[in-house]
Amino acid sequence: MQSSRWWNAWRTSKVGCTAPPGRGTGRAGRSDCSSYQGGGRVVDERIRGLTARTPGARLEVRGGRQRPPMEPESSAELFALAARLAAELGQEPLRGTAVGGASDGNYTAAVGCPTLDGLGAVGGGAHADTEYVDIARMVPRTRLLTELIARTRRRPEPGPTRGGMS
Repeated sequence: MQSSRWWNAWRTSKVGCTAPPGRGTGRAGRSDCSSYQGGGRVVDERIRGLTARTPGARLEVRGGRQRPPMEPESSAELFALAARLAAELGQEPLRGTAVGGASDGNYTAAVGCPTLDGLGAVGGGAHADTEYVDIARMVPRTRLLTELIARTRRRPEPGPTRGGMS
């Protein structure tokens, strides 16, 4: 069942750097996520290199990475703005991290829309039984997002209104 969970994680591109217990290089079977950078080639090779260990069992790997990589430079300007706003609001500095997972933000970033993924609630243990939210940080994070939206939203061009009158 653990291998199935690992496969589902890889197939949906959510946890591309987690190996089954005993297969990775670190505690709890975690492998080096830096190998995911560059399109997930190493993760893909490792999964396709798995072999069935149960006599009579067969292992068939289908599918693969479903989202384009989110390149940090595609949103560097937006991240810099968010970091400045956090400082202006007296919040702790924002940290950019590459985690090797994926979200729908990968699609928006790939078409040139500056995208910040992970600016929601602050906490830890994402997508696990131990996931939590730091409630004390919800209001400050909401202030940051509100300010970021206000500074980046598009304002309508002056011109005729819906009824054709200015």
